Amino acid sequence: MTDTLSTLSPESKTYYDRKLLERALPILGMYKAGQQRDIPVNSGNQVSYRRFNSLSTATTALTEGTTPTAASLSVTEITGTVAQYGNYVEVSDALAMTGVDPVIRESTLLLGEIAGQSVEEVIRTELVTGTSVVYATGAARNLQDGTHPLTLALVRKAVRTLEVNDTTPFFGSRDENGQGGLFLGFIHPRMWYDLIGDSQVLNTFSYSDPEKLFTLNVPELGQVAWIKTTKAPVFTGAGAAGADVYGAIIVGQNAFGVVNVGGTGRFNTIAKPLGSAGSSDPLDQRATIGWKSFQLPKILNNNFMVRIEAGVSA
Repeated sequence: MTDTLSTLSPESKTYYDRKLLERALPILGMYKAGQQRDIPVNSGNQVSYRRFNSLSTATTALTEGTTPTAASLSVTEITGTVAQYGNYVEVSDALAMTGVDPVIRESTLLLGEIAGQSVEEVIRTELVTGTSVVYATGAARNLQDGTHPLTLALVRKAVRTLEVNDTTPFFGSRDENGQGGLFLGFIHPRMWYDLIGDSQVLNTFSYSDPEKLFTLNVPELGQVAWIKTTKAPVFTGAGAAGADVYGAIIVGQNAFGVVNVGGTGRFNTIAKPLGSAGSSDPLDQRATIGWKSFQLPKILNNNFMVRIEAGVSA
């Protein structure tokens, strides 16, 4: 549909305050956390991730003078097909030239915002298929409710799973004693509210850093560097008695991958000015601005990521 002065009726006002209202925007970070892979131009639409599997340990003593059986190499391959995403807006010449707002500029900003959010949601859709899950209660999503919210103990349990799987921390590295390093977590503000209010967290900061009880600025908690974002998964009505279930995703290095096709970055912005449509727009009445992006988020190793599912208290 072409946006016109009639569809955007506020644009036809004769006087108004020219300071536009700000839009509410979520924090994005999942794309940056993925292993980046480039696909050169004219190299097909298939992506292949491969890794050599670890060899078994050798714990049987060698027999003198006898050659042991050679170890066998094996490779795991993960493949997928890239897909395009995108949308656009169509603006009339009358709106572009007489509207009281900078319609083209604002449209470009809007498209940039929604492009980032769209890709974040595409990545999230892939990440929630991860098979390593810690549940706050029971062993299924439909058993979660607000009486069993996220706690520090659940975070420690998820981190334990990653460490048992020899996952490399996302930030920093472990020392020779296996200490150090932080995993990366994506958490919804509603889940964060419960985590930061956990009695273990409150008691710890009461003694070690009381100021944090007032600022609640604790980006690193439970060996996880947290990113609070409304793009963290929410399974609407999937819990007990129709409760919403929230998911906190914790990853180490190389847990999942994303692609970059043709070296052009995540997005292409396409602007078609008035007059560019030829005979299909004989009076030069329509211009379009849009974006498109090739994407293929892919879980590379389920052992390197954990999802905690729980209801929220409020």
